[in-house]
Amino acid sequence: MEGAESQYFEDPYHDDVGKALKAFVVAKTRKENHFAMSNLVACLRWYRYRFNDGKRYRYGLGQVGKSYIIKVGSKKLGLLSKYRNRYVRIVCTHSRGWTVHQWFGTVKLTAEEANALVPATMLCFYP
Repeated sequence: MEGAESQYFEDPYHDDVGKALKAFVVAKTRKENHFAMSNLVACLRWYRYRFNDGKRYRYGLGQVGKSYIIKVGSKKLGLLSKYRNRYVRIVCTHSRGWTVHQWFGTVKLTAEEANALVPATMLCFYP
């Protein structure tokens, strides 16, 4: 499955997309939430993240506002094959039933930041 070739890490929110995502997670009122979501989607488009309308169980991501950093393996096939041997952020912006809107984009990390990444523990891959 996904975990065999990819390594999942918690998102440190250190770049512009991470800061926009953190603002969305922290938003309390409906108006703030709407503004933060439009800001997040604009930021994702600006940094050329790739959009996927997929199933909840594919990447262990189903909660709106949740994100992970993935170290994609060298033999990865499918949607993430163009990101081989790179770090990729996956972000969930919409969830309805089994369908989620996912955004994928590369993350540039220094050697110190890559070593400081914490492995993700709360992944949920459905059968």
